[in-house]
Amino acid sequence: MPAPDASPPSFCTFRFERSPENFLDADRITRIWQAVPGLPTTGEALLHVTPLSGDGDQESDYFLKAGYTASGGVVPPPNRASMAEDPRVRNPWEGQTPFAAPALMLSCRPESGTPEVAAQHLRECTGETVTWHKVPTPLATLYPSGFTVLLPIETEYEITPDQAAAAWRWLDDFLLRARQRRPEHWPPEADGQPVGDGFPPYRYLPPPEPWRLKRSMSWSRSLMSFAAPGDGFQCPHCGGNPDEEVIMEALHTAFQENPEAPDLLLRAPCCGIILPFNALINNWLGFARFCLQFSGCPCDDNDLAELNTLMQTPFKIVHVY
Repeated sequence: MPAPDASPPSFCTFRFERSPENFLDADRITRIWQAVPGLPTTGEALLHVTPLSGDGDQESDYFLKAGYTASGGVVPPPNRASMAEDPRVRNPWEGQTPFAAPALMLSCRPESGTPEVAAQHLRECTGETVTWHKVPTPLATLYPSGFTVLLPIETEYEITPDQAAAAWRWLDDFLLRARQRRPEHWPPEADGQPVGDGFPPYRYLPPPEPWRLKRSMSWSRSLMSFAAPGDGFQCPHCGGNPDEEVIMEALHTAFQENPEAPDLLLRAPCCGIILPFNALINNWLGFARFCLQFSGCPCDDNDLAELNTLMQTPFKIVHVY
């Protein structure tokens, strides 16, 4: 176990070790989430299953390509012979080195010299064996090519540990459903088209089951911001497009006046209604203390409505690239 040091805070991953592993157990998630506010940490705490890129000798994407099932069993990666029967022209899951089976992990930035204190706090709260090590900043290594965020419209929304467990299980169910959906860029008419000499006609295949492991759930004492290149807002009240410069200036003022807890109730310049910033319709900027993150699949209105009902508060989608 690494010794505590006085260096500037860096991200650490705390791994919960249980056999047999069950990363969907609601009681486990509830106990972990109850422990999170008591952590001696700065910034967000990120619950995840897929290792960050600093968690092993290989990049974290390899974990998803290795053929692991969510229950911890191993499925051999497909080879060239199997591609002849079940064609996949580009087979990114072939020949990769696997990580260990899935495990619950919590990544955060403990205060200087306190990773072992944080680990002991988690052990006492959960009753589980907890090990830790330093890792790179999480989101960039867990989602190197971008991700989707589901966050409450109400920025001061406080999620209970039981709700967090329900949201975590909902995310798993959603990813199982979404895995079967055909991407927008893969129209049905593409199936059966020739793709070159020596290959059977191509057809869409969903990604392997471990793909759904690439997700996370975050909590933070201060507001987290999620942004991507984008522009424009639409007012949900009048349907107009409020002046972006006015909105961004109001945001800047709110964070200047109170960086830790800015007042994000804004008056829309288009019709004068007062509403939370997150209520403005856009998919490129949002703020939250709690959110769900995933990559690689679309989330439609029906999915969002289901989450809204479960959490009893409306959520919105932000895409981060």
